[in-house]
Amino acid sequence: MSQAATSLASNLNKMLKNFQPTLRNLLNLRANIAALSYLSCALPLFFLGHYTTGFALSLGSIACHLGDSASVTRHRLFDFLLCFILFPIHCYLSVVLFPTPWLYGLYLAGSSFVLLMLSVYSPRLGAVGFATVLAGIYTMLIYQPGLEDWHLPLALTAGAIWYAMWQCFALWRWPGREDRDLQHELYQELAQKLISHTRPLLPGSYRETFVVTAKLRALYAGKYNSLQQKVQQRLTAGEQSQELGWLLGSINTADKIAELTRLLHFTPGAAYQSQHQFWLEQIHALSGDLAQRLRTAKPKAANLSLPMERFDALRQMPAREGMEPGPEFRHEYLQTLAVIDKLELINIALTQLESGYPVPANSHTDSKSLQLSSASVLWQKFSSQLTLKSNHFRHAVRAVISLTLGWAVVTALHLEFGFWTLMTSLLVLKPNLALTWPRLLQRLTGTIGGLAIVALMQHWQIGEPLLVATFTLAAIGFFHTANRFYGFGVFCVTLFVFCGFALSGHGDGILLPRLENTLLGVALPVLCVLFIAPEWQKRAFPNQLLSTVSGYLTYLKSMQLYLGHPDQTNQSQPDDSKELEESFKQCVRNDTNLFDHWLGYLAEPRPKSSVAEVILLCCHGSNIILRLFTLLNWQAQKLAADDLITRELAETIAVFDNWHKRLLKDANSPYFFEVMRQHQNDIRARLLEIEQQGEQLDTVNILRLLRTEVEALM
Repeated sequence: MSQAATSLASNLNKMLKNFQPTLRNLLNLRANIAALSYLSCALPLFFLGHYTTGFALSLGSIACHLGDSASVTRHRLFDFLLCFILFPIHCYLSVVLFPTPWLYGLYLAGSSFVLLMLSVYSPRLGAVGFATVLAGIYTMLIYQPGLEDWHLPLALTAGAIWYAMWQCFALWRWPGREDRDLQHELYQELAQKLISHTRPLLPGSYRETFVVTAKLRALYAGKYNSLQQKVQQRLTAGEQSQELGWLLGSINTADKIAELTRLLHFTPGAAYQSQHQFWLEQIHALSGDLAQRLRTAKPKAANLSLPMERFDALRQMPAREGMEPGPEFRHEYLQTLAVIDKLELINIALTQLESGYPVPANSHTDSKSLQLSSASVLWQKFSSQLTLKSNHFRHAVRAVISLTLGWAVVTALHLEFGFWTLMTSLLVLKPNLALTWPRLLQRLTGTIGGLAIVALMQHWQIGEPLLVATFTLAAIGFFHTANRFYGFGVFCVTLFVFCGFALSGHGDGILLPRLENTLLGVALPVLCVLFIAPEWQKRAFPNQLLSTVSGYLTYLKSMQLYLGHPDQTNQSQPDDSKELEESFKQCVRNDTNLFDHWLGYLAEPRPKSSVAEVILLCCHGSNIILRLFTLLNWQAQKLAADDLITRELAETIAVFDNWHKRLLKDANSPYFFEVMRQHQNDIRARLLEIEQQGEQLDTVNILRLLRTEVEALM
């Protein structure tokens, strides 16, 4: 009986541990505060019968939420103040000019272009400009002829102020919680990445792990960059705190662990896997426990550290059970031990992180904050971007054309709720086709799914209490999912918009207008992206490959410079070491961007499988090179330059240089993919052979293996 109780308690404890990350996601502070501000300004007015005002307040809250992108408190306050100034002016002018369609159309085009081009000065200002354009569209969405001109602009601004008040209260009451939420999300992705790298140890597991791990790496990289930028904002603003020190430490630890997971790649052969199945399963279980530590990582939690004896016991397991591998399995045996070593290093890194980090030194430069400049300097920066080569300009032009065409169609056809078209176009439009196309599909599926539920709600004629409950749950769901799962966020929007209109007595005729405006709203931005510099991933990939190879070449030259100063007392040594590390990080970023091009190509309409295979093959080759570079980087600190290493390094640089020169000629060739396709089977076979070489390599053999791989890819 006691054994059953113990087993039940163990299972319950495991379930709670697995549920904890999900619960933490549900408790995300910024999302919950945004939902609270939305509901608290809408529901009371709904109950009082002031539906239009309540809707305006809630939409103003959403617009301010979309303009709230800073992490430094004083930056957020500045952005809030800017919203409070721009919202009423822009919305009031929209209301005043709305009765004259052609005049409003001109104002919509001009104001949208200027506001969206604010991104030239900083991403934060770009977010504020986007939110202001959206606030103007929201104003027209709920516009009623009988209202005073100032009514909706003031209501939308009041909703923005209400949102800001709640966020300021959260900053005061729970300081640092938002950054901890971001850190938590980062480590969730890192835990998934760790598990994916050790899953091939299990029998019957998949063999092709590259795509799975690379996708997880792309998700991790997005979270990592987001948190790094936010922490950097606080550092450059001169902030100093124990909390910031731990966040900075968590970023550095995550970077180190991500590098270690890259070296965990090992797929044992079937015979070796069969002979040592239990041992490999125990290693995978150990990685699962480490992944759980990653999911719950927090300061001063060193008691969660896995005992070092567990790692030693795993190393000794084959000898203890009389299952030591024979000479034919010697290579795989060493690779298995290397996996255990890397897992132990991850455990040590987590223990150091949980022990806490010191307060960071003051690095106040404020280089990325908004600087007050003269009008001529601001205009020069703005005018320099007025070219199709500028991402800011291309995106603003596409948005203006999409919004203006949408307004013209809505006016000409007298579409009911026509401003949904403009709102949809603005939210769907992204900088290129690879991002816009999946956004279109998610918008359509979310809207259709939401409208299906709306149809059932209308059929059952649900009452006001259920409408209010659905409105509340949908609003909370929207703020929690809009950034992660856009399709589900749109589903939630469709529900709470219907509930809002139904509470005001206008819910009956919402189905068809919502659908037709969504269809028009998603068609316009896609057409604009297709015909205005679509930036096809197929055309962009060769240049990204060229940049990636250039980064590898830079790293090798940095290592050559680093080894050229063997004297540790040399004053230039620290600079060489820093340059070597920075060039290595750039190699990691380039390789991630290369894989993103493959994901982007698949996201475009009608991708060709033959082209996708070539792009993936190049990504796989680059990833193997990066893994070898990671091994090389680990050994760099212990290297002493000798004639053999110097000669091998020079030969490797020459091979990479030849590859770089060849790509310079072939990058813009229309036959780039055709040439690669003709040799892809040979390339794939050689890459798989190189990939199985493992980690037990010295510097000379790593350099030789790098040359072999480049020759395969050339």
